[in-house]
Amino acid sequence: MNEAQEMCAEALLFYEDMEPGGELTSPAEVIERDELVSFANTWDPMPFHIDEEAGIRAFGSLTAPGLYMLAVKQRLVHRMRPLAVIARVDPGPDPKRNE
Repeated sequence: MNEAQEMCAEALLFYEDMEPGGELTSPAEVIERDELVSFANTWDPMPFHIDEEAGIRAFGSLTAPGLYMLAVKQRLVHRMRPLAVIARVDPGPDPKRNE
């Protein structure tokens, strides 16, 4: 393993190393209205995502698209230290291997 790989390995948190009830904290993130509305205009142009008045009528305020919030979550995951949670999934038996 080279130096870069060692540094990366030290910054990773693997799923199996997590404890029940444990917490991870990301850096703070300010969500700018213009960024949110721009994203919504392109990817989810529902009136309550792009128009303040429509958002107020429907939900009491402008609302963020779920996909936008997922993107923000992913941005925060990449800023965390340890870097991220990596899950290793065992897909189970492969029927093709057992033929």
